[in-house]
Parts: sequence; C-alpha cells; structure tokens
Amino acid sequence: MWWFLRGPMDVFYVTTLGCYEQLHLHQAVKLVIDKDKKTISADLDLKGESEEIQITLKNYQLIEEGENPVFVPGIIEVSREWLDALLKNLVKTSVIPERIEIKNQLHQIVVKSLL
Repeated sequence: MWWFLRGPMDVFYVTTLGCYEQLHLHQAVKLVIDKDKKTISADLDLKGESEEIQITLKNYQLIEEGENPVFVPGIIEVSREWLDALLKNLVKTSVIPERIEIKNQLHQIVVKSLL
C-alpha cells in the first residue's frame, strides 16, 4: 500500500518527518485523511520510541495558484512534546516551508483526489 501513497505522502513528509523517511527510521501504522474536517492524521512507529507517535495536520488547504497547486499544512500537532516543539520551530525558522508548491503532475493528481 505504501507504493500508492508515496506521491501524496511526499507532501506530508516534507511538512512533518522527511528526515525520518530518508533515514528509514519509521513505519507508518495508520493514515487518515478527513476532507470534510480538513485534517490529516498519521500514527507512526519511530525507532527509539516505545509508543506510536501521532501527527495531525489541522485546517490544511490545497490552493490553486498559477500553474501548480500549493499545499498549506495548517496547524501541525504531534503527540510528543519535544517533537511538536521541534517541528513548530522548524516551521517558524522556515526550515520547513509553510507552503509547498506541488510541481510534479502525478503528485498533483493524487493529492487533489485525496485532499
């Protein structure tokens, strides 16, 4: 199933745990996308953590601007205080962008169908 989710998950990982994806330090246990509530939730099994970590994006947006849609993750919440603080700081300092332009056409199709 991961091979199918890889396209839209690129967007998700960039806004949350791209470093873990590249280092193979996690395994996704559950992914829930609620179009009506505009939330994305993922339960992850991270190496070194005794319990699953839940990451939630609230009030996400997919905005049509110019040629490529833009994904805005909204509010990011993580069930671990240290990781929540880290991600908020990375967004605040622009290490993780607040807006992500989706340039790949295949990713655009998949993201639009899911979100």
